[in-house]
Amino acid sequence: MKYVYVIALAILASACNRNKNDADASGTFEADEVIVSSEIGGKLLSFTPEEGTTLDSGKTVGVIDAENISLQKQ
Repeated sequence: MKYVYVIALAILASACNRNKNDADASGTFEADEVIVSSEIGGKLLSFTPEEGTTLDSGKTVGVIDAENISLQKQ
């Protein structure tokens, strides 16, 4: 019976000694926010870039359905 108490005490002691998972790294993250706009409004037909993609200035990344704009000009 003594062995049962000793084993139970050992299990309790080992269960209470669990290490907490502390952060092992820290730092500051900075992000550049850029607003991308189009020259005309309309329904977006396609948009090719994915998140994190670096874009060059003037590069076409999507196609807008400008049917309403062309009808308004007529």
